[in-house]
Amino acid sequence: MANEFRTLDSHSAEYFGDTRDHWWNLDFLALMARRLAFERVQDVLDVGCGVGHWGQLLAQVLPGNARVAGVDRDPLWVEKAGARAAARGLPAASAIRRRLPRNCRSPTRALIW
Repeated sequence: MANEFRTLDSHSAEYFGDTRDHWWNLDFLALMARRLAFERVQDVLDVGCGVGHWGQLLAQVLPGNARVAGVDRDPLWVEKAGARAAARGLPAASAIRRRLPRNCRSPTRALIW
């Protein structure tokens, strides 16, 4: 597994390789999603999203209508996160974005990581 980002001059580049996609076991995430009632989550905000590792993993255990928004201080990472989400076939509603969804108001229906 390679790290295509290692040579970039942006924060955390050395940690954003493909190996990070495998830090969490999907079965464990599905179990935690059931225990934490993720079926009620409609919006997720991934603060410090980097290239979207965590948000893209969570998208796999969230309801189909849930939206994931990622924010990062480096616009390059937000751009890369969106490209990675598209390459993995995640629906447009799950793509990482720069802005919060306009109707993300209810803290009981939102998950902020």
